[in-house]
Amino acid sequence: MENGSTTKRKWAFQGNPELNTASEITIRGVLAMLKTYLNQSDSRPVIPLGHGDPSAFSCFRTSHVAEDAIANAIHSVKFTAYSPTLGLLPARRAVAEYLSQDLPNKISPDDVFMTVGCTQAIQTIITVLADSKANILLPKPGYPYYEAFAQSCHLEVRHFDLLPEKDWEVDLDAVEALADENTAAMVIINPGNPCGNVFTYQHLQKVAETARKLGILVIADEVYGHIAFGKNPFVPMGVFGSITPVITLGSLSKRWIVPGWRLGWLVINDPNGILKKHGVTECITRYLNISSNPPTLIQGAVPDILGKTKEDFFLKIINTIKEAANSCYEGINDIPGVICPSEPEGSMFVMVKLDLSVLEDIKDDLDFCVKLAKEESVIILPGISVGLKNWLRLTFAIEPSSLEDGIKRLKAFCKRHSKKALSINRSLVHLSNHRDQPGSCFEFFKDNHQASGDMEDPSSRLISEFLNKQKYAGGEMALDMDLEMDELRNGTNRRNVVVNQNAESPIKGVMINNESVNPNSWAPNSRKLRVSFQQPDESSKVT
Repeated sequence: MENGSTTKRKWAFQGNPELNTASEITIRGVLAMLKTYLNQSDSRPVIPLGHGDPSAFSCFRTSHVAEDAIANAIHSVKFTAYSPTLGLLPARRAVAEYLSQDLPNKISPDDVFMTVGCTQAIQTIITVLADSKANILLPKPGYPYYEAFAQSCHLEVRHFDLLPEKDWEVDLDAVEALADENTAAMVIINPGNPCGNVFTYQHLQKVAETARKLGILVIADEVYGHIAFGKNPFVPMGVFGSITPVITLGSLSKRWIVPGWRLGWLVINDPNGILKKHGVTECITRYLNISSNPPTLIQGAVPDILGKTKEDFFLKIINTIKEAANSCYEGINDIPGVICPSEPEGSMFVMVKLDLSVLEDIKDDLDFCVKLAKEESVIILPGISVGLKNWLRLTFAIEPSSLEDGIKRLKAFCKRHSKKALSINRSLVHLSNHRDQPGSCFEFFKDNHQASGDMEDPSSRLISEFLNKQKYAGGEMALDMDLEMDELRNGTNRRNVVVNQNAESPIKGVMINNESVNPNSWAPNSRKLRVSFQQPDESSKVT
């Protein structure tokens, strides 16, 4: 200010808009948004089928060995100081020994960098590779944090497809087509998040050979390592480190069911020393020098956690997840409008495709998830969040009773929004609004409907509910229906239906061609149904 002026300058700061964009594509951001649409008047518990954190459920408690290891680390009073940049040496040694069990080449503690969960490991390697001209190849669908971190440090992203018709294998032809002289790395996630797949040994070898051909390293996200329960066993990508350099990312979070402990690692599988020669190893160290370190308390417990956990704990967790996966897959296959291309074999997720052609009033996967949250208090992650529009990612690693309830609600939602159910419902609304007008009628179609006495069938349920809600002052209500039967292509089969009802009681019975039918299980076997309301009179009693 000059000459006593009181004029104020504008504030010279603002939030970074790029962080807003990056946050919007994270799973946390999308799930938080969906929760704002929950119906607060719905007394039912919210079913969380969108987030991979089973630790909240009693059937997924961590091992007693892990709990005791933490307690012992606390009582020892040895782990209260800052951690070294790379992590405590005993923790790094324990991780090296744990991973080396499945590898042809033994890992050195010098190859291990301790991180704050696997998320910091992702952030570290993405930042290290973010040269001004570099690009990275990410799977689609994939884990959105890779893209979010790449965007925040201006690393170009290119996407290759995972192929659902081939159990979500990498489209290696697409990888070769996308890569150029500036491509630094490709990411694979195995076992798969979000797809629930497990890559075979043969396919991983082809991935390594393709990467070697292109001169790029492989970032292997193995946070769900060993959580495999299908036909393919888990094979770590580090097995192929002699073919092409591999950076392995992992953590305690998933296999030990402790995501809140925030203990992860970044490990170099490179027996040929290529990454060290090109400065990548040194750059990782420099980045961690300016980053946070994982709590020394958790690092102090790592040797016992990794070295003493019994196999029966892992088997119990795997069996629980496998049963949940089977239940989820079978339940989804019975739901109209969603298609599951392959049975989940690993991790805690499955991808299902929306068939919008049989759903009405649903624009896309995000609209589906918003309305599902509103109407059924079920949270599911829209596929667009993981790079695949009009798909859904479901987690099945929750309490079995909650999973069963969630699948039932999902089924009810899809049936309610199916074109068949909505057309029937609209017809009944029209009839209800015009029931006092003799001869009023409305036509609707039920494509590919098969007759069923099951109350789950939307036509029987909706028609039954509609009839039971009608109130007439005494006498009887007659419905005159023309049915075009499936087996009669050119003709019609005319039937008269009499519904006995009075003002004091619900429907007593339905007569179709002089045969009594339970109105609560009545489903007309027809593609086209024409209904006319008539004023009840004496003639309507004769069928």
